[in-house]
Amino acid sequence: MAGEEKLSLVLHLKRQVVNINHSSLTELRAQQRPQQLIEDLMSAVISIVKSPSADLSWTKGAKRLMANIDRFQELLLAKSQSESDSVTILKSVEPIINRVAPSVDELGSYPGGLAAMQLLEWAQGVVKLHSLLETRVRPLEEKMAAMSSSLAECEDKLRQHEDKMNVLGKRVQGLSEGLESAAVQCSLERDTVQQMKKQLREIQDFVGILAGDYDKWREQLNTADNALTQELGPLAISACIPVYLASLPPHTQLYTLHTLLLPLLRERGVPVACGGQQPPTVVGSFCQPQTSGFSSSYPALCRGVLSRVSSPSFRTQWLEKGHSFPAVLYMSLAALSWRRALLIHDPEDFLSCWLRSWKGEELVVVDYRERDFKFYLAIEQALLCGDPLLVEGVATPIDPSLQPLLEIIHSWSKSEQNPFQFCGRKILANPGFSLFLTTALPLSSFPPTLTCITCPLDFSLGQPWARELLFKTACHVTDSSPDQFDKMVCELVKVEQKVEELKGRLPSLLCNSCHDDCCSLTQRVASTIENCKQAEEAYATLKAKLDGYTAAKSHLTSLAHTSSLVLDLLRQCSPHQTPVVSLSLFRHHLSTALRGSEETDGETEVVGGLASALQATAEVLGTAAAVSEAEREEREEREEREGEWRAEAFSRN
Repeated sequence: MAGEEKLSLVLHLKRQVVNINHSSLTELRAQQRPQQLIEDLMSAVISIVKSPSADLSWTKGAKRLMANIDRFQELLLAKSQSESDSVTILKSVEPIINRVAPSVDELGSYPGGLAAMQLLEWAQGVVKLHSLLETRVRPLEEKMAAMSSSLAECEDKLRQHEDKMNVLGKRVQGLSEGLESAAVQCSLERDTVQQMKKQLREIQDFVGILAGDYDKWREQLNTADNALTQELGPLAISACIPVYLASLPPHTQLYTLHTLLLPLLRERGVPVACGGQQPPTVVGSFCQPQTSGFSSSYPALCRGVLSRVSSPSFRTQWLEKGHSFPAVLYMSLAALSWRRALLIHDPEDFLSCWLRSWKGEELVVVDYRERDFKFYLAIEQALLCGDPLLVEGVATPIDPSLQPLLEIIHSWSKSEQNPFQFCGRKILANPGFSLFLTTALPLSSFPPTLTCITCPLDFSLGQPWARELLFKTACHVTDSSPDQFDKMVCELVKVEQKVEELKGRLPSLLCNSCHDDCCSLTQRVASTIENCKQAEEAYATLKAKLDGYTAAKSHLTSLAHTSSLVLDLLRQCSPHQTPVVSLSLFRHHLSTALRGSEETDGETEVVGGLASALQATAEVLGTAAAVSEAEREEREEREEREGEWRAEAFSRN
């Protein structure tokens, strides 16, 4: 409302400047030595228009200022809307105006008195305008600026807290999901522990049975010790039986020989003697023709493998590498009897070196990582010539172009020899062809289709549990067919994967680490929820403050809007309405707006100041209306007198 009052004062001052009587102003300018009141008035006008430090004398100050009346009016109009130097104007001009104002009637009796009275009224309006600026407008502007700044800070804090709320909400949601997942995993781990404990009890029972039979095995060992040493001799060495038995305990040697190894050799087409009889046909059986259903290259392969395994230098190399002879025996007797292709986990490239020294120039070596024209040409030549093929660095996924090669290996396992397509050509593979696939990846990373077609072999299977698993598997496979052997290999890979998984999870379960993790996770969730509650309380406080500031801002806006509407109504009122009626209408709208508004906590002082400013504006408008009415009556009287003068002049002429 103070802004509307300021605007009305500026408009009133401009109207006063426009309505200054030029003839009276000319008469005032023509005086050589005016009265002291007029000189004081003009010094006040000069202080407003120029500055208090300018020349305030009549001759050099006032007469020069009024030399050009139009220019003088432009200066007065410019100063009517200027808001600068309020303190200086009030300090220098207000005392002069207070001294001249009581003698306004005397001022009007002097020559040029009408212009002097109009200048006095203009100077009083300027003083009132600057007083309003200093006492009301600027304090309100400062308060509004401070409130806007505070509101902006609160909005920034509110946005920050909302962001924190969103982040904390996401964290709480993630921790809740993690807690649920951990609870489910803990339940699963408990079930797994129970199953493993059950299996452990079964193993302990089996160990008890073995311990009960130990005395009987020891007695049989003492009876057959000398016979075994004398009967086997160089024939047993050439068949690598002592090489394998050297790494086993005595009772296991006897058990392996009579229960596992000899039946396995007999079922694979290698006839041997039973019990304590001398087995003279062990070596010869390797050189005899194969039985139906087995590979034609089986005798040659087994002869080369066994002779190579029996050498002391090779035995030393295997021991240095940390491998055990059950893996070699498994490869020589089980793998090569069923398969032309071996898929071997060989991370140290030990098998590659052994195959190079064993096969020599016959071995064709290619790198799976460099599948170019030479790669496929070497495979084709090995298929046609029947040479052993070593493919190093096999990785997943398997190249589709090698699928026909795997299919021919699978067809050989079923005793079928048919032509097949390889790289656009129909090829009939040589029966002497054999395939060795080496990889540094775990066998579990390859698809079951590949592990079923080939014979997987893991050179890391040197632990006691793996040795027992291999021979237990070989014992079950004795009476099986090739298809059952494929299933056994797949199950063996799955068992190895499961054992490795359980070995990795068992220590954490036994140490109750899962319980500790759940406790830690629960504490973190509780802490996060507490932080979330604190953030919600801070958010509610800031939200209440923001609502208060928003209500105050809307209240101020509504008051300003109401005042502007009332002022427009006052300006556009009918000429038939008197200023008193217009002023009453203005006050009615003002009181209605004040009663309709609701004051909020913390803004009562601001609303009271605005109400005072609106009331002062109403008083100023009332005074302005009265002055406007007086001016209108005076103008009508002046027009009547001028009409009478014109009539008299016309009658004289």
